[in-house]
Amino acid sequence: MQKSSLPVLEDRSIHETNARFIAEMLESLGERSIPDLQIKADLFTKHASSLSLQNLGQARVAEILSQPLNRIPRLAEAELERHREKLHFSKLLQDPRFSEYHHLYPARKLKRQWTAYLGPTNSGKTHGAIQALAGARRGIYLSPLRLMALENQERIEQMGVPCSLVTGEEEIIRDGATHFCCTVEEFVRFRHEFWDVVIVDEVQLLADPKRGWAWVDALVSAQTPQLMMTGPLLVEPSLRTLSGICGDTIEVIQKQRLSPVSVSKHPISLKGIEPGSLVVAFSRRAVLELKGMLESYGRTVSVVYGALSPEVRKEQARRFRDGDTEIMVATDAIGMGLNLPARTLCFYAGEKFDGAETRPLTVQEAKQIGGRAGRFGMAEAGIITAFDYQTLRTIRNLFVDIDSPLDLKQFQVRPSFEHLQIIHEEFSEKSLLGCWQIFNRNINYGKDFIAVLPEELAEWLSMIDDSRYPLWLRWVFACTPVRGGFEGWACNEAITWLDDIFCGYQVLLPKIALKSDLEGMEESLQVVETYVHLAKKLREFMPDAVKAIGIRNELNHSITRILSRTRQKKIKV
Repeated sequence: MQKSSLPVLEDRSIHETNARFIAEMLESLGERSIPDLQIKADLFTKHASSLSLQNLGQARVAEILSQPLNRIPRLAEAELERHREKLHFSKLLQDPRFSEYHHLYPARKLKRQWTAYLGPTNSGKTHGAIQALAGARRGIYLSPLRLMALENQERIEQMGVPCSLVTGEEEIIRDGATHFCCTVEEFVRFRHEFWDVVIVDEVQLLADPKRGWAWVDALVSAQTPQLMMTGPLLVEPSLRTLSGICGDTIEVIQKQRLSPVSVSKHPISLKGIEPGSLVVAFSRRAVLELKGMLESYGRTVSVVYGALSPEVRKEQARRFRDGDTEIMVATDAIGMGLNLPARTLCFYAGEKFDGAETRPLTVQEAKQIGGRAGRFGMAEAGIITAFDYQTLRTIRNLFVDIDSPLDLKQFQVRPSFEHLQIIHEEFSEKSLLGCWQIFNRNINYGKDFIAVLPEELAEWLSMIDDSRYPLWLRWVFACTPVRGGFEGWACNEAITWLDDIFCGYQVLLPKIALKSDLEGMEESLQVVETYVHLAKKLREFMPDAVKAIGIRNELNHSITRILSRTRQKKIKV
């Protein structure tokens, strides 16, 4: 088992070792390279008297001693604390839960065959996998989106196979069903069960900095002889590496696009766009403005964007497919799921805001979105275009470019609540965020896995990390998606609910206005969905789950009605 490499030495021995270390540094670096090196070294060793500089290494010591003199004591104390933490954690590393990862799962005892269906959008990747799943005795499909889980649940049931749906927000359990469609994070509830077939969709998301851990965990832990996955070809190197780490065999089946697609030589005008076209913008504001402009030209329009619920997106897509509307305007939310019969796909821009900055589209983003043109069985050859030459040139260059292979050498993992509970007790660490950070700094799962804590999650943890609240309760809230951002109504309500539950109060659903403008109803829906998500785990404290689901349905219907209205002037957003 991995143990700490930082030995506890007697003070005299440490003093002598540190003196020799500094002398060697002076000789190799030269005292002039770091002003007052000897003075700083003496000050550092005074404040970290039990810490061996040799174990820190010359590079780290030089980095510390290059800091201003007044910062040295604080840096020394921080290093000493980290040293003590490592020594303490070395005891936990004797526990396999802290020193092993993939070897702990029963799946290692199985002979697993990975089958990767890899190819571009509209290549039928998912079709073969779903057929194999439907024909199995027991099977489970894992997706990144609730909408995709819902679509494939309906698809499997159309094949005559009862199938249950389990997502963070809802459950539709069929009596006697042996098949499930779930969002990938929900698989933790099912990974102890044996499955004849497991499908992991959009497998390239194992590299996603926020959610990639869930794909890695599903791939590593699934107890099945047939593990299937779908995604773009660029993910092949990572899948070969991870399957090898797990001791499994892998077959890669390359799929080709079922209908041709090409990039137009000339842009088109908004006024002249043909019926049955799909326009892709990259913000809610742009989508609604385009809807208003198109309607001012007498067109009927469906819209899809991230703030809409899966139910509303599905209804908007149905209206477009059935010909109730002529044009679909959407964000890149249509990049996954929602098969649409669009012959022409028009990019409104060649860049997007990704939550941190406005940046150009990647090759993979352009191909995944553009591949929605000319869906097989819905339209013939697809045409990709834009409203201006600059955007069209950008998209054309991306389409002919080659995807950079996704060749991961380390795969993301994150702690379970059990890990954090043990650290909480062993270190007397009251902060949930602090427990997670201790885990990340010290865990040793070998060279193949790396512990992660996404920045956005760390911020959410800091907002709910009141040590008065039980650790388990903070964990439940930490695992709840924050809808509408940290300044939104849903986030503020969630923090209030956390305190109310701690105080022993029943948390009722707040008053929701069912008649409001579009933005107001979207915000109300975020609150309701957050309540529904939490109520699944905290039923005894949140008794309004059924009421919330009813209100969610009403809000979805109201939003659909608003979006279905044809306006003759630019919509206000």
